Parts: sequence; structure tokens; C-alpha cells
Amino acid sequence: MQNLKETPAWKRLEKVLEDRTEDLKNWYLAYVLPLPVRLELLEKFPPEHADVICHHITANFNVNGEDVRTRSREPARIEIVSLLRQPDLECFQVRVNGVSFNVNSDCAYHLTHSIDRASGAKPFHSGQRLNLFASEPIDPIVFYASLELLRK
Repeated sequence: MQNLKETPAWKRLEKVLEDRTEDLKNWYLAYVLPLPVRLELLEKFPPEHADVICHHITANFNVNGEDVRTRSREPARIEIVSLLRQPDLECFQVRVNGVSFNVNSDCAYHLTHSIDRASGAKPFHSGQRLNLFASEPIDPIVFYASLELLRK
């Protein structure tokens, strides 16, 4: 089975997005967890809240054509190093190539594990909370991932 991102249609989409900045308002750059890593996290840390995310680490939420054109194609070293559990969300502190603070979002690199949307929690709260509260260290989970263009 062919990888979707290797299809001519996907390549055309990336080209359009690179050429037309206005088309990027509904897209962002992120490191998507490989399926084995996602399954490992869900098994080791069963989600406490109804809305399970555990999908990606956002690198840049407000992208433009320059961000897309100049993004690194090299896989980044991702380390999941700690877990923050709160009444309405749980998230992991993440390091990307050894860096734990995302200057594009002004908060900690994070992976939202699960949230309680009914109580008002949103995935972006994870980074804000990691800036404010201490998280519990875990045995690091390390993997490599490349930046991907995702739809909001």
C-alpha cells in the first residue's frame, strides 16, 4: 500500500500550500507520533479523560509559506520525559532535539494525552499548564519524527 504522503495528490497539495500563504490559515506543522509509540503510551499510561488525543507535538500553529518551504525534512529526536495529570487534562512534557520550550507558541513542547472537553479543557492548555505546574518524570520514551503539515 502506498504512503499517502508519497502520492502525486499529496505532493500537489504541498506545492499549493507552499505557493499560497493564504491557504495556510487552516494548517499547522507538527511531529506525529508513530503508531507503535502512540500504542505504547496508551498502554503504559491509560488515559484518565474521555477525549483521548495522544497524536502529535505541535511545532508551529500559525504557519506561512516560508515556514512550510524552509521546514526541516530531517527527523527530529523526540523525548517524552514527564507527565502532568490534572482534573481536566493530562499531558506529557516533550523535548524536541533536546529543547523543551517551543518559541513559536511561547510554551513547553507537549503532547496532549487526554482532556475533558465537557469541563472546558482544550489541547492548547497543555503547554500553558506545563509552564505553570511541575510534572512527574517518567522513563523517557524516545523516537524520531519529521515535521508534517496537518489540517486544523
